[in-house]
Amino acid sequence: MAEKIYVLILCSGYERQGWIATQLVAELLRSKSEVGALIQIDFVMDESPHSHARNVAVEKFLKSGVPWLVMFDNDSATISSYVQAIEEMKTNDLWVAGMPTPFCHRNDNGLLKMNVYRKTSAGAQGYVDVPPKWIDVDYVGGSALIVHRSVFGSLKRPFFKFILNAADDGISQAEDFY
Repeated sequence: MAEKIYVLILCSGYERQGWIATQLVAELLRSKSEVGALIQIDFVMDESPHSHARNVAVEKFLKSGVPWLVMFDNDSATISSYVQAIEEMKTNDLWVAGMPTPFCHRNDNGLLKMNVYRKTSAGAQGYVDVPPKWIDVDYVGGSALIVHRSVFGSLKRPFFKFILNAADDGISQAEDFY
């Protein structure tokens, strides 16, 4: 890992203030000890809605000059190393990815909620168990995004925009890439 990584944690909105999932903290500490000074950690607080907070995060990242952005929602838990993911992305010429992450709260069945979905005849259905590796999915939430700086140069602002009923496929709202 020769390139720097800018890690931004979104702690915005009334439900996200003042806490970070312990699983996320553990991964940040592990990765920081693994590659040290190459990881810069920052936070976005007191910004809402989430789409606005994500745009604030990107603007902070763009001012940093660092080539890679890793953006986590504070309620996410990683199931694989984002440092390793970036190495695999560079090897495969990938410049943007959503990492499958469980949310740190449970659904009605007592299972961790995931941020990845597949298309079905009934609409978008969330995965319950996602293997800790790269997989193709139909949708991924923005709770753990990895983006190379060059991607933002080809997109128009705002990078993130809240859209209600954006598609006729079971996804009723979005705040991820616009």
